[in-house]
Amino acid sequence: MTYKKEILFIGNDFDKFDHDILFPIIRAMGVNIKRVHPSEISVFFSTDSATFYHDNEVLRPDLVVGWVFEDILHLGINILEAFERNGVPVINKGHVLYCAQNKYINTAMMQAAGVPFPGALSGKKLSFIRKHHRKFNFPLVIKPIIGFGGHGIHKIMDETELFDLLESSSGEYYLQPFINNPGRDIRIICINHKVVNAIYRIAKDGEWITNLSSGATPVYFEPSEELIKIAEKASLAAGTLYSGLDIIECLAENNYQVLEVNSCPSTHYAYTNSDEEPRILYYLADYLVQAAHDYERAINFWKPCNKAYIKVKESV
Repeated sequence: MTYKKEILFIGNDFDKFDHDILFPIIRAMGVNIKRVHPSEISVFFSTDSATFYHDNEVLRPDLVVGWVFEDILHLGINILEAFERNGVPVINKGHVLYCAQNKYINTAMMQAAGVPFPGALSGKKLSFIRKHHRKFNFPLVIKPIIGFGGHGIHKIMDETELFDLLESSSGEYYLQPFINNPGRDIRIICINHKVVNAIYRIAKDGEWITNLSSGATPVYFEPSEELIKIAEKASLAAGTLYSGLDIIECLAENNYQVLEVNSCPSTHYAYTNSDEEPRILYYLADYLVQAAHDYERAINFWKPCNKAYIKVKESV
C-alpha cells in the first residue's frame, strides 16, 4: 500500500468557502488533508519526544498549516510552535502568525525592512499623542492593534473627535494618517514570497473602507514590476509563506505604501460573485503538496507558473 502524505490544517471553519475548494484539490493531487480546530488537539510531552492526538488518534503530519487568528490565535500558536520544534514543517509558523496579526509589530517589520508605509503612532500615554499627533495631518485613522476585516477602524476628522475617542478607551492606541487615494486599495496575494494575484478593492460610493467583506468591489489587474517588488519585499519582511498584502496608492506622494501584511487572507470574496477562477487556491494547493513532499525544496524553488496551474487544474 502506497503511503500518502498528510497535511494537518489547524484552524476553524471561518474560511470554509476557501477550504471547500482547496481541500478537494489537494486530495485530488494524492495528498490527504484534514482541518482540526486547535482546541481538539492534545499533546503528551516526554523527555525525548512530543506526541500529538486528535480524537485519541496520534497525528503524524508531513506538513502543518497554521490558520489561526482572533480567539484561537494563542492556542494555535502553542500547537504550531510545538510541532515545529519537533521537526514538523509549518506554514505559516506560530510566531509569524502572531507578528503579522499585531499591527504594532507588523509596522515594525515594514519599517526595519525599508518597506514604504504610512507611518504610525502607538502607545498608551495620551500626553504623547497630544504632543506628537501633529506629525500627521487630519484626517487620521485609528485601528485596534489586533483585528481584521475593517472592524474597529475609525476615521478621525479633528482633535476633538480624536481625544473624545481616546479618552473613552483604556487600551493601547494605533494611529495612522489617512492616505488620500483613488477610492480603492490593493490586495496582493503572495505564496512563497511570490506574487500570484492582484486586485483593486474599490470602496462603495460614499465609503472609504475597502474590505471586500464590507461590500467593496474586486477588480483584477496585472501589477507593475514596482508593485511586485514592494509586495514581495513586504512578504519577506513578515516571513509569511502565504499572505495577503494591503497596499494603498498615495496620491500626495505618488507612490505605493503597505498598510499591513495579512497571514490568513480570505480569497473567496474575490471570486464568488465574479467570472474569475480561484486560481490562487490552485497555486496554494500546488505549493502545499510540494511542501508536504519536500519542504526545503518547496521553499527554495517553488514559484507560480501557468504550466503548474494547468497541471493542477487537470488533476481535479
